[in-house]
Amino acid sequence: MAVASAADLTLLRSSAGRIAEVTDKLISGRVFSYRIVPRSDPDAAWTFRPRGWMSFVGEGVTLLEQADSQFMCRTDVTKFYESIRIETLEQMLYARNCDRVSVKRIVSALRFWRELHGRDGLPIGPEGCAVLGNFFLEPVDRSIISTGIAHRRYGDDFLIFTPNRRFSEALVDLFDDELSGLNLSRSEEKTIYFDDPEDATANLKDGEIDYLDGGFAYSPGLKRSAVRRAFDRLVSDSDAIKQSRFRWILRFLMNKGDEYGCSRLSERQDLMNIDPKLTSEYLKTAGSDERVVENCMRRLSQTPESHLEALALHELRTMSKVRTGTAEANEFKRIASDRTRPWPTRCSAWKALARSDETKPRYLMEAAREEKEPNVRRAIVASLKRFSGDGRVKTFLQLAAKEFPESRYAVDWLKAAA
Repeated sequence: MAVASAADLTLLRSSAGRIAEVTDKLISGRVFSYRIVPRSDPDAAWTFRPRGWMSFVGEGVTLLEQADSQFMCRTDVTKFYESIRIETLEQMLYARNCDRVSVKRIVSALRFWRELHGRDGLPIGPEGCAVLGNFFLEPVDRSIISTGIAHRRYGDDFLIFTPNRRFSEALVDLFDDELSGLNLSRSEEKTIYFDDPEDATANLKDGEIDYLDGGFAYSPGLKRSAVRRAFDRLVSDSDAIKQSRFRWILRFLMNKGDEYGCSRLSERQDLMNIDPKLTSEYLKTAGSDERVVENCMRRLSQTPESHLEALALHELRTMSKVRTGTAEANEFKRIASDRTRPWPTRCSAWKALARSDETKPRYLMEAAREEKEPNVRRAIVASLKRFSGDGRVKTFLQLAAKEFPESRYAVDWLKAAA
């Protein structure tokens, strides 16, 4: 983006002050960024209200404490400032009856910078541009408010509060539609759903997350290096770990397809058990890395413990995504056949076993006939997908649909996938 000169900044500030007299009154009280301090003297210099960010965080925490808004989605806009269309902004300002001389002056400057540097959008940093960018998202705020769902905003950082994930995902779809109308897009990487209000609260209060998230927004290489260093600190000082920061770091690396931390994380049962699902999902980034597979298999071969059962379940799901051999297949078979283990764990073991190169479809079909637990039997039937082209499997599926009622839909799915 262009770097504005002192004269440019003066022009931006004076023009934005006139515009803000109109736009700030239109922006919802749910927005805490770049709000203008009321002036008793119309000729006095304008300034932003202090402690906007702290108010934003405080409001988010308060909403999480309410029984009807304990599910939070945090998201923002991809490359927000540089994605703002000057012509769209100009139309919005005129439509709201902003001072036309000020609008014309500021839009002329923006177009000059665009022609000079070949870049669209607003310069990042000047207070005047913060005023304009804050107003640009006002239609999105209005649309969310119309649904009756609570939200809070600071700049392009949105917090959406709903009773459950289903409502949250529906609101995100609406959010995407509203952004599309402004030629903007949501950041998939920074969209995080929080099922636990305590986890969401910790995320809001964690200053390092804000530093990593925003401090390198326009230098992806530096940002990745900073996150990797944060991961190194996490591994070396796990006693002082913050769960929200741990989850944020792993999500960032996973969304970037960066397997930097996979090997060391797979060695640490204590860290993996903080969030078994997320850590196992991240380990998939490493593919068939021998170190990761070996570490997971070593844990799976140990005597089961109740507080590690969720970790075993998700590690087995990870193993079902990679090709394994005889030794691994034997371990999967042992877990799958152990009726003392919870049935979800056994289901994941059957899925991993079916993925193994050493598994024969005949063994899976015989196991399905002998299995007494309907949920596990359905999982065994579903694991035959890899062999759905085999004539003997097709015959077995026809019988399974009749003999095993719980497997009827799984059989239909397998036939459609064949």
